[in-house]
Amino acid sequence: QLIATFNSLLRLARIEASHELPDKNLALDEVVNDAVEMWQVLAEAKEQSIEAEIDPVKIDGDRNLLFQLISNLLDNAIKYAPMQSRIHVQLNAKDTSAVLSISDSGPGIAAGEHEHVFDRFVRLESHRGTPGSGLGLSVVRAIAIQHHANISLQSANPGLRVVLQFPVASDSMSGNMDKMSSN
Repeated sequence: QLIATFNSLLRLARIEASHELPDKNLALDEVVNDAVEMWQVLAEAKEQSIEAEIDPVKIDGDRNLLFQLISNLLDNAIKYAPMQSRIHVQLNAKDTSAVLSISDSGPGIAAGEHEHVFDRFVRLESHRGTPGSGLGLSVVRAIAIQHHANISLQSANPGLRVVLQFPVASDSMSGNMDKMSSN
């Protein structure tokens, strides 16, 4: 576990030090679909299902980092949601944003803890018995910041909904503007 924690810290430092987004017009829907497909096996082991509603959306971003972000969120959802529950993943475009949400029916996070859980090594008292180092959401926040995304935690009644809003790809925006001006 010490090695895993060290590797997570090293990855977090690399993410925070990097400022480049190598992929223009990255198909975020493909990244989300790949992550859902990979994590579905773990969900099924807990008799859970992952339901996905994924629209085609392009953003400027790093495929590997975005896969890590989605994987961390799905890992948490599977870990904290009860047996035989559903995890819901949704991706769609709204105005100039790509909106990704992942919801579960686990214990959720109290509103007063929402900002605090993104800090390094934070483990909520109710989660102390579960495996982890308290770095997963720190990594998620670092990747979101690098991608100029807003992240928020909401109640899913019951459970937690994590919502990320990414700016759509700059080329997609100009394509949308061209369509609007020709109408």
